[in-house]
Amino acid sequence: MGKHVLNVKVAVLAYFEKDGRILLQKRKNSGWRDGWYGLVAGHVENDEPYKSALRREVKEEVGVDVREEDLEFAHLLLLPAKLSDCQRLYVYFRVTKWEGEPSNAEPERCDDVRWFDKSSLPENLIPVVKFGMEKMTAGEMYSEFGWEPGYKEKL
Repeated sequence: MGKHVLNVKVAVLAYFEKDGRILLQKRKNSGWRDGWYGLVAGHVENDEPYKSALRREVKEEVGVDVREEDLEFAHLLLLPAKLSDCQRLYVYFRVTKWEGEPSNAEPERCDDVRWFDKSSLPENLIPVVKFGMEKMTAGEMYSEFGWEPGYKEKL
């Protein structure tokens, strides 16, 4: 049985788009990619449905309310354990509607929350998040990041 056990961590990511702009937040005091922009995101807790996890994270991080029916599955990204402490799944959802105006609801963990034009995203956009966004917006439902032989950059 032991050889079939897979240790996987799951993160959910919210792709907010409005008027050709994407909502990004700049990480701070997290211990991972601080100073870099990414989507509103977070980890799924044990026995938590993915959409529920994303609703919780969105409320905690940018203070807006979303309904599960307004979260549209958009992309699944798989990362190998060699980049981290275990395999990881990034589950991207398009947020089609929300209540409230997104703002920085966690200033101790976030430096900035801002809408960026899709054609001029910041240079310090987390590479794996950018990769998944590109695949998602190209209509791909699944991708893999970092599996190439010789790829060693840690998350």
